[in-house]
Amino acid sequence: MFSKKKVENFIYKSKNQAYTLTIAGLDPTAGAGLLADIKTFQATGSYGFAVATCLTAQTENKCVGAEWFSLEQLKMQIEPLLQQYHIAAIKIGAFRSVSMLIVLIDWIKSIQKHIKFIWDPVIKTSSGYVFLNIDSPTENLLPKIDIVTPNLPELLTLVNENEQEIAIQKLSLHTNILLTGGHINESSNQLVDSLFAKTGLIKSIQKNRSVHQKHGSGCVFSAAYTSYLAQDYGLGSAFEKASLYMVNFFESSEGMLGVH
Repeated sequence: MFSKKKVENFIYKSKNQAYTLTIAGLDPTAGAGLLADIKTFQATGSYGFAVATCLTAQTENKCVGAEWFSLEQLKMQIEPLLQQYHIAAIKIGAFRSVSMLIVLIDWIKSIQKHIKFIWDPVIKTSSGYVFLNIDSPTENLLPKIDIVTPNLPELLTLVNENEQEIAIQKLSLHTNILLTGGHINESSNQLVDSLFAKTGLIKSIQKNRSVHQKHGSGCVFSAAYTSYLAQDYGLGSAFEKASLYMVNFFESSEGMLGVH
């Protein structure tokens, strides 16, 4: 572990480039996780840094295991970036536990206070592999982030609820919500993504459901949203641009691995 250092007086900030950071798992297919995030950041106009929370063994349709990095190893990766670059937004993906994430966010904020945090709560894969250990009430974490980007099953799990409306009400007491529509009305030809602020619904966007399902679509949507927030788009404008990006992403190929 590198010794703890104070942030240097000069932190590099490009006038023409927004800096983003993904803290997520390494998916060897590059369809999800930090590799997908980096591709999304670049395609949407941001410069992306990446820190690995775990190494996974997976393909686009199954995950067989993950090896996690410790909190000290995460800090070792992150600290030099915080010392040198003005990072506008951080997207957090696959993470080992809620309690560990709380500690990490508090530590990051002690170094750079201005950063926006976007949490994509990767709880388990579609094939059933469990990532996140909810070992602390999410109410302790949610006020520390700017927006959470769950799908419907993740939304319900975060607040231990069975009803979507009640879950949204509970979650929005603490943070903003971008609810991705991939798991809502799966029998319908329409897909609805919705953005909720603490004060209520901001906007819903309805579009035709793509026939081409994509591995890591939740990661990509959250990364696109993070990128646009880093470029100083507002909550609503970033939502619109990220949703449009997803239309093109779903249409980019016929297979499970999308093209950016």
